[in-house]
Amino acid sequence: MIWHSKLYLSNEKMDVDRVKWHVEHNAGMGGYYLICLSPKEEEMAWILSEAELQKDYIKKEKKSLTVIGVARGLRNAKELIGKMTEDALDLYNEADFRLLFPKEDL
Repeated sequence: MIWHSKLYLSNEKMDVDRVKWHVEHNAGMGGYYLICLSPKEEEMAWILSEAELQKDYIKKEKKSLTVIGVARGLRNAKELIGKMTEDALDLYNEADFRLLFPKEDL
């Protein structure tokens, strides 16, 4: 997985390095959700739980997925998507929050 340099977090005190370690070692994420840019052009993002990271279709994409957010709980993940959308509207006058995460900032 690629972790974008500008991560959105549901809690600023979150230990992102610990979450990364758990993801990279398949050690379970304890209720955390990853928000990743979708590899499909027609979708903007995927919200992935620990269980979803184990599915075959995700495993195939895992190395190329870009993580743009980490949230504790699904509700917080959805709220982060909303925050990203608001930020994109403020900065670019567009709801496409993918604009916030240019590849050159990886």
